[in-house]
Amino acid sequence: MSLKLDAKVVLSEFERGATAKMLVMSDGSSIRVLHRSAPILTRNNLTMLLIGGWGTIVDVWDTFTLEVAKYFDVLFLETREKQSSILVKNSRHDLDRMSEDVKETLVSFGIDDSKLVIYALSWGTIVVADGLAKNKFRPFLTVFVGPVARLTLPLFTRYIISFAPFSIVTLFRPIAKFWIANVKSKNELEAAAKLRVWNEADLRKWHQVAKNVTRQHYWHLYSNIKSTCLIVYAKNDSFHESAEVKRIIRLVENSVGIEICGSEKLVSPLVAELIRQQAEVVGFSEP
Repeated sequence: MSLKLDAKVVLSEFERGATAKMLVMSDGSSIRVLHRSAPILTRNNLTMLLIGGWGTIVDVWDTFTLEVAKYFDVLFLETREKQSSILVKNSRHDLDRMSEDVKETLVSFGIDDSKLVIYALSWGTIVVADGLAKNKFRPFLTVFVGPVARLTLPLFTRYIISFAPFSIVTLFRPIAKFWIANVKSKNELEAAAKLRVWNEADLRKWHQVAKNVTRQHYWHLYSNIKSTCLIVYAKNDSFHESAEVKRIIRLVENSVGIEICGSEKLVSPLVAELIRQQAEVVGFSEP
């Protein structure tokens, strides 16, 4: 597959209509959170906290974020591996610390858990699962989209990252790009979208976070979740295997699983509507 590996950075329409805030966490690191309020006439008095996958780029979410922002107040939390973060050296940027970021963000914005929906995609589902399993927050509804039990990486890099210095890790970038384009993508368009994440990555931050989280599975977190969860996944998704997702559905005691066609629809108005419907099923009534 022949691809141009450089991509132009596009400012998200959602981002243009949101307020960006850098939150200083209790360890001294800072993360960016985008906040956008729903229109008065259509709002449902719920807040949706969005946590994307590894290296998620905001503008690829526009059709989804603009739809949910019609009804929900939206917080888009950019996790520690993102370009926007400022990481201190004397902190352990591990999973427990990242779920603590979620907790501290909710406290900072004064969010009532009983009116909170959390939407987490891919790697973000592990971060949220850690917080739920440890009772750091208890949302009205949690939506896991393409959930995983560990960060998806080329097999041979998983163990190297945990102990290799940053200078060695950078040598694997061309190999990782080849793996994404030729192993983890169904077509050139999908590969280009995934490669853009690599092109815009801050690899030093990726290394700071990944070395703490790559070696183990996190099945135990899902089995300790007691709150209501909607789990959405797609057929033939190369990054979020159906067998793995179905195991997670079995582990989460109070969950509903929905399969859709096309991984590109995981971040779409279709899923936004599924979330609204599920909110009504679990007991929320719009005013």
